[in-house]
Amino acid sequence: MADIAATYSRPAIKWHETATAGYVVLALVVLIWAGFALTMRAMGKSPLATADVALIRFAVPAVALLPLLFGRLHLLRNVDSKAVLLVLAGGVPFYLVASAGAKLTSAAYVGALIPGTTPLAMALITRVFLRRKISARQVLPIGLILAGVVLMVAGQRDVVTAETLRGV
Repeated sequence: MADIAATYSRPAIKWHETATAGYVVLALVVLIWAGFALTMRAMGKSPLATADVALIRFAVPAVALLPLLFGRLHLLRNVDSKAVLLVLAGGVPFYLVASAGAKLTSAAYVGALIPGTTPLAMALITRVFLRRKISARQVLPIGLILAGVVLMVAGQRDVVTAETLRGV
């Protein structure tokens, strides 16, 4: 009887298809978001201007990921050009607005508001630039996001200043 292991090979599992890889990526995302909130606050004490930090933040990943783009250029032909422009140009204005607000409020607020209000920002951006209507299905989640922001600020009304409100 022939060796079964020699006859039937095990299917190859790629490293990025494992649960461990998923946990590693998840941990990296959490670290990046935590670092984002902390660096937004630290910019106020840095000799770098907001534009300098934005250039570092956007240019380094763009250059690092550029080799991966060439093999996928054909996929971009199927994407709406307005959507591509929003992705390419949308990050910098958002970053500038977020960093202006972060200078006025705490890192805790930045850490909660930036990822927490992203769906709201996307709904507004697609409404303004792509003329997409906010669907009835989106109204409740958007309302909950807004209520969460109001409750977060109202819950600490004893320590919230006018400057903090401007930052929020």
